[in-house]
Amino acid sequence: MNIEQIKDKLRKLIHLNPEGEYGYIKDALTEDEVLEFEEKHNIKLPEDYRIFITNMFNGGVGPEQIMPLDFWDSVHNTVYLDSLGNKLNEPFLLISEWKENYDNDDDDDDDENYEYNSIINGTIRVCHIGCGNFIFLVVNGAEYGNLWIDDRASNDEIVPLNGKLNNRINFETWYNEWLDKEIEYYENLSLISKPKNLDTEKIEDIIVQDTYSDVKNDIMLQHTENNSFWTKLKEWLKI
Repeated sequence: MNIEQIKDKLRKLIHLNPEGEYGYIKDALTEDEVLEFEEKHNIKLPEDYRIFITNMFNGGVGPEQIMPLDFWDSVHNTVYLDSLGNKLNEPFLLISEWKENYDNDDDDDDDENYEYNSIINGTIRVCHIGCGNFIFLVVNGAEYGNLWIDDRASNDEIVPLNGKLNNRINFETWYNEWLDKEIEYYENLSLISKPKNLDTEKIEDIIVQDTYSDVKNDIMLQHTENNSFWTKLKEWLKI
């Protein structure tokens, strides 16, 4: 994972949309903290995700807000609630989409609860996408390193998350595709809403420059200095 590339894209996104709702940031984990988690659950986190949570942040800015690692089994994304009971040291067995089968209504409730939990063994939740549905990362099993969608709360299914090329997607590609999509949207929006009396060439020069020095003060003035989120983001991105 190219951390500097991601930081550059975040700088550009914040320049284009300084009033965006970027949520929160939780401090990056140390190597020792990640090792402790891996040893506790007898797994090895995918390398791209591991680099992200130790070099960027452990939860925060991203698609629907990235969940902290310690919320890996939470049923909520910002307040830890009850675990669904899945186990990381047992593999995620799905290799294609899964649909709930309601033909066996006479099944024992305990068996149904066990299957509901165990079907997502070997996965950690990385973001909540609303209505009790999640995107999760496979950390144990044949789909190791790939992202899937737990959409059981809305559509009774679990399906692979595909990238823009309709292929399996890992954390790094997913995060970069989100940044690219957001940047493209706000670049197009700025061109549409640009007042006619402004110098077009000058504005476009500001948009593409790497450091965004001409706008950094304006961005920070729009947010109070005691806002811990913006303080951390300013430090990480050197805005």
